[in-house]
Amino acid sequence: MDLITLDDYKAFAGISSPNQDTLLTPIVNFVNQFVTNYLGYTTNYVVMLESENVIILPSSQTVVALGVEELVDGLLTNSVNITNFYQVGFKLFLPATLNGRATVTLLAPSDINYAVKEACNLLVKHYSKEEYKSQIQSGAEQIQVADVKALPIHIKTILDLYRES
Repeated sequence: MDLITLDDYKAFAGISSPNQDTLLTPIVNFVNQFVTNYLGYTTNYVVMLESENVIILPSSQTVVALGVEELVDGLLTNSVNITNFYQVGFKLFLPATLNGRATVTLLAPSDINYAVKEACNLLVKHYSKEEYKSQIQSGAEQIQVADVKALPIHIKTILDLYRES
């Protein structure tokens, strides 16, 4: 899911030249995928059902469609669309007990929060400026970074406010 675009980041960073596009495009794509996963956003969710009538969802996004391939004698058959389900938060209640593979289609968030976009822009800056290194030169001083694999705390704090799970 595209939370930000290359143009969004370039506007954030004040970049007008296309010279850095080849460097920035993969970073923007990575950040979009990382933050989408971190926040729990998804458009499709597949789960195996074994005599169940409730599906626990990975997020509280609205379910727009539900398809089930029934399990008969160990084989998936009879693909059917279920329409009379209802959703309460993270739970999807089915009309009957089902066996098989359920494919849940979720509605993508229609508007991305400004704070999430800001966190994405900061994360692109973090990677493009190589702020993840164990030592950063700031003027005449060398600054030690505690954990180079961790998200910077100011970005993590923003994302945790909007994280689903």
